[in-house]
Amino acid sequence: MTASAFADRLLGYPHNLIVTHDSQVITANVTNIRACYQKALAGGAADLRGKVIVHFEIAPDGTVKTARVKSTTLKHAGVESCVIGQVKD
Repeated sequence: MTASAFADRLLGYPHNLIVTHDSQVITANVTNIRACYQKALAGGAADLRGKVIVHFEIAPDGTVKTARVKSTTLKHAGVESCVIGQVKD
């Protein structure tokens, strides 16, 4: 799967406004982002489902300058916080 197709699938909407660095951030962190969800499931959140949309900005040096939850239907603060932490790392 290409990075762009993966970003579309992960984000749930066409990523045509996402630049290359953004796709690299998502691709590089997908395992850790997925682990946030898996940890919550293992902790007893068996009915956990939904979507978390994260807004993040890439600094000129390629690091993540800011990251925040733009919207969520997941409603699980632990997972949302974990995802933000993974995007920032």
